[in-house]
Amino acid sequence: MNVPSVQYHVQGLPGRHPDDSSPGRFLSSRGGSATLPRMDRQASDGKVLLRITGRFDPTSAVLLERELVKETGSEVTLDFGSVDELGDASVAVLSHVLRSTHPRSLRVRGLRRHQERLLKYFGVELDDRGGVHSGAEPHAHA
Repeated sequence: MNVPSVQYHVQGLPGRHPDDSSPGRFLSSRGGSATLPRMDRQASDGKVLLRITGRFDPTSAVLLERELVKETGSEVTLDFGSVDELGDASVAVLSHVLRSTHPRSLRVRGLRRHQERLLKYFGVELDDRGGVHSGAEPHAHA
């Protein structure tokens, strides 16, 4: 069976310098290379797999939301197993994306336990098969 695959190369995202781990520091126009995220889309029989690779930052989460809006009638699986970097701030934005998008069926796989716990903290529960269940309000900060 031949399964069509589409690759999205995310362009124009700010990237961090590989030697700089401080938040908010991005590459300047003087150079350096950034690892940009990529989304590979595979569709078959009403099911869509979006495999995300590279560095996933808050901007990437917003771009993912744009892609999910297009998937109106599909069962969608988001695969984060090949993501190089997924920080806590990115998980916070991802939780908003998962709560606000409405594909018929949405699953997430490839996250670490810490990231799954953060999603739960932000109001997104994953079942034992990665199914997304939202409805709980995120925890308030005192």
